[in-house]
Amino acid sequence: ALVEKAVCSVAVSNPNVEFEFRGCPLPDNSEMKKVPTVRHRYWMPTAEYCARMPQWGWNIALAPVTDHEFNESKSCIKMLEAAYCGIPTLASWVRPYSEFCNWHSDLKWLLCAGPSAWEKKLRELVNEPAKVSYLGELSRKVMQENYSFRRPHDQWENVIDMLRSL
Repeated sequence: ALVEKAVCSVAVSNPNVEFEFRGCPLPDNSEMKKVPTVRHRYWMPTAEYCARMPQWGWNIALAPVTDHEFNESKSCIKMLEAAYCGIPTLASWVRPYSEFCNWHSDLKWLLCAGPSAWEKKLRELVNEPAKVSYLGELSRKVMQENYSFRRPHDQWENVIDMLRSL
């Protein structure tokens, strides 16, 4: 519901752009079901997901969630998955996603505070491939520097030191 108007509007004005949703099917009453360039695919088996997602050919990811107590307990995993592929993620302005974007001020542009922001920003990304590329590579860099094990992590070193001392 958070992105329905944005997706329908951008799809109508950009008939060459395909939209793909993964996971739960679109609701029966969704206007997106009437748009020929919108399709739905079911989940992937977890064991295959990280190998298959980079093959889907996505340029932009969407991570719409409501600002709700339950969603505060989530991680920014959707943003990380897309970042691994060099794809920027337009996301709801909720704690998990704002934490990811706080690593670099340019990434804060990806946060959407309300329905009108989704349409404006989605339209901008569809029409500005250089911006998509920049934000995708910046997301990948932030993911690699802050969410990977490419360098020692102090807290794990502390845990290991404590275990050695036992």
